Amino acid sequence: MFGLGTRLFGNRAWGPTLSKHTIANLIAIAHERGVRWIDTAPIYGFGNAELFLGDTLGDHKHSMKIITKGGLVRTRTGRIVVHNQPDQLLSDLEGSLRRLNRAYVDCFLAHWPDNHTSDDTVLETLNRIKQSGKAKTVGLSNWPTQGLEKILDHIDHLQYPSNLLSPDANTLFTASQNSKTVTSGYSPLAMGLLKNQIVTRPKFGKRDERSHSPWFKEPQFSTIQKGIAHFLVENPGIKIQHLALSYARTQCDLLLLGVRSEEQLHQLLAYPPLDDALCQQLAKQIQSFLSNTC
Repeated sequence: MFGLGTRLFGNRAWGPTLSKHTIANLIAIAHERGVRWIDTAPIYGFGNAELFLGDTLGDHKHSMKIITKGGLVRTRTGRIVVHNQPDQLLSDLEGSLRRLNRAYVDCFLAHWPDNHTSDDTVLETLNRIKQSGKAKTVGLSNWPTQGLEKILDHIDHLQYPSNLLSPDANTLFTASQNSKTVTSGYSPLAMGLLKNQIVTRPKFGKRDERSHSPWFKEPQFSTIQKGIAHFLVENPGIKIQHLALSYARTQCDLLLLGVRSEEQLHQLLAYPPLDDALCQQLAKQIQSFLSNTC
């Protein structure tokens, strides 16, 4: 099952900001193709992503389910810090509801863990939110694997990166299945690295999140590109993007797609899933190559 990610809405994180017209078209296409989940957060565009959704969902407002998050704060100096104290999570949710023009969201997640707020405090706050009716389900995003099994029974939803370069995805998905926790995965193409082979390492502006990602720094970048090149030689009939998407789909219940254009959304939604056995075999092939060359 696919969902639509909104990290690029109202934000220059990965290139130019998308227009409201483009966002409205993406939502319409996604809805027409059966997508019923949209993932967002107050930190995406510093509220603009949620505002755009509130303005552009239109006739799809009641048929689209919304996941939003809380706990990331922008300081006066522009730094982003994690703050999961109850007052912050509650405030973030209220702000999201105003921007989205909704009485409740379908899922609310603590966006990242922090070193100052215990898991018990976060879970207690999430339970309060769920009991209030302002979120139908609650959960955690980007939580560490260590100790996670102890708290899975206390949440409805778990979110994490799901791609060939994120080895924890399989561990998290397996653990969540044992607890019946719903999972969502993001960044299936690893910020575009798994879209196709990139011959020359691209340069990004300081505001572009890819400029800070270890995947785009040496030696990781060259190692990943060698792995992709090796895969393409060994499997000339399969695109790396197709494998990446198929693999990511096997590692979560809901796979979130972040796209920049209508053409890209059509393309990703059109890929049929590869046979599970073949997908796992090919994924192990490229992951083995990457691990042996790192």
